[in-house]
Amino acid sequence: MPTMRRTIAEARNRKGRGRPLLRGHARFVHSYPPSPLPPAQRGRHTESCRLSACARIIGCGFGRGATITGREDEQGGLPAAAAERIADAQALLAAQRWSAAFYLAGYAVECGLKSCILARVETTGVIFEEGGRKFVQECWTHDPEDLLGLAKLKAARDSDAANNPLLKANWQALVSWSEAARYKQWTQAEATSLFNAINDPMNGVLQWIRQHW
Repeated sequence: MPTMRRTIAEARNRKGRGRPLLRGHARFVHSYPPSPLPPAQRGRHTESCRLSACARIIGCGFGRGATITGREDEQGGLPAAAAERIADAQALLAAQRWSAAFYLAGYAVECGLKSCILARVETTGVIFEEGGRKFVQECWTHDPEDLLGLAKLKAARDSDAANNPLLKANWQALVSWSEAARYKQWTQAEATSLFNAINDPMNGVLQWIRQHW
């Protein structure tokens, strides 16, 4: 368990600056016991823990179970959520629940893109750079184009779409989707068209995203 060894005042003297993390509440900083890992592994482990903690902060906008990369294990985290949402959409299409199918299909894309963002966080540590707090705040969005930009994948998507008309058309199909889709009624044709654009095994949006998480 963490101990309360240094006061905030001491932390300010040591760093030259500093603020309580919880105003009006915690007036201390945590000090943790030494790592049990061998010295050669401590740096990597510490960095991994630091990134994981920050990813969980971002994960407040991503949903519970968000992992730092989303690439390690498709049985959990955002990749699994993307697979579940597209499977849910397929089941809803079979049940002729067109509006619900349309809505959930779009969330498969959102989960996939947020997995790509976490992969970028792990690779670059962007949340620790200047403007990192703004980056975290911008992650609280459902818009596929905004998420694509946060994952730094817009240029790659545009390049691939320019060379693949089918991929381009499938991405363009997403224009009609937003989180507000749940308030609208969608036809069988609209729901089926969006589902196919996302789930096409060769040129689908989700297949493209899988190559980047």
